[in-house]
Amino acid sequence: MNTFTRISAAALIATLAPLAASAQSWEGFYGGASLAHFMGTTDNGASLRLGYNLQNANLVYGGEIEYTNYPTRTYSTTFVTGRIGTAMNGNVLAYFSAGAGVSSNPTNIWKVGIGAEYALTDNLFL
Repeated sequence: MNTFTRISAAALIATLAPLAASAQSWEGFYGGASLAHFMGTTDNGASLRLGYNLQNANLVYGGEIEYTNYPTRTYSTTFVTGRIGTAMNGNVLAYFSAGAGVSSNPTNIWKVGIGAEYALTDNLFL
C-alpha cells in the first residue's frame, strides 16, 4: 500500500448548487477534480468527484463518490466518502472525511482526511 498526498487544496471545485445561493450556502450538488502524487515516486493520478452537501446553520454534511486513475500504475480507485464540517466566516468550509473504496488491482481500501474549501464565488471553490 502506497501513501500519497492529495493536492486538492490547489484544485478548483465548481459547485452545481443553485445560482441564487450565497457564498455562505454550501448546500447542494458539487463536482470537481484534483491531482494525486505518490510520495517518494514520480507517479501521479487524476481524480473526478461528484457529491452533495446538506447544511443546518454552520454544520455541513454530505457524501461524495470519487474516481481516480493512476496511468503510470495502470490501476484506478473508486471511493464513497462521507464528510462533516463547519462553515466559517461565510466563505470557508473546514471538514473531516472518511470513506471506503475498491481498487482495480483488486484491493479494498479506505481513506480519512481533513480539508478546507474557500468560496471564490457562489459557484467556484478552491
